Amino acid sequence: MSDLYRKNPIVANGFYDIEVDSGNFYLFTLKGTFGGATVVMTIRSDVDNSVFDDVIGGSWTAETEKTLIPSGSVVRLTVSGGTGISIRASFNLIHHAQ
Repeated sequence: MSDLYRKNPIVANGFYDIEVDSGNFYLFTLKGTFGGATVVMTIRSDVDNSVFDDVIGGSWTAETEKTLIPSGSVVRLTVSGGTGISIRASFNLIHHAQ
């Protein structure tokens, strides 16, 4: 597992995982130089740890900022097709689930 906090900014194709608290609200931000890369978000199932579920609308080729309520405890960003990449990815807690 590649820890996103230690690999930020993202400078190479690959996958980057971040642990989150499922059910909480996060502001997810991607900024920087994509160099033709596509970033795809999936979330690991808390029911079956070997499965990463697709996120509807979870694919980007440019900067974005979205509110995210993850259904699992690990979010994976998969970066592919890029050269000269320097992407900063962040997950900032907005609200704790009650």
